[in-house]
Amino acid sequence: MRTALYSCTPIPGPDGSVEPGGRQLKFVWYRNYLEGGDLEELLTDTTGHRHDTSLPPGSVKDTHIAELRAAAVSRLPEPIARVVCSAAQPFLQVIYDVDAPRMAFGRVCLIGDAAFAVRPHAAAGSAKAAADAWALTEAIGVIVLSLKKMAVADRRPACSKAFRRYKSRAAGLFVSS
Repeated sequence: MRTALYSCTPIPGPDGSVEPGGRQLKFVWYRNYLEGGDLEELLTDTTGHRHDTSLPPGSVKDTHIAELRAAAVSRLPEPIARVVCSAAQPFLQVIYDVDAPRMAFGRVCLIGDAAFAVRPHAAAGSAKAAADAWALTEAIGVIVLSLKKMAVADRRPACSKAFRRYKSRAAGLFVSS
């Protein structure tokens, strides 16, 4: 088998219960496949239709489900293998790394997973999004400060002229007789 990573997480049961005995277990098994033959076959459903990125429950071929269960029994601890083998209709989702060539397009800025998506088992998505937001905040701060300086520099002559006019007018209101 190719390199793999397995994760099993308790989730609320069908009635929303989070108590032991009322919860369900969700498993995710990350298994690497190269583009081409094996992945093409894996993404072809029970009707022969080739999907691009996922197969919904009930459409994964029996041969692939049997291979998944056999691999679970031979490679995972027994309690976890039972979780995998008890999944009546496992589904499949391809995960790709995404690296946008640019983050800014005119007035649009990509941040977080829209700009760079990495495999979820790296557990870095929130930290990456926070770092992107922080960098965006700093960049916007620099731009706003620059715009403020430009606005003040551009408005100074007009403001100064208006200020002198209002000052003169205000001074005339309080002339003592």
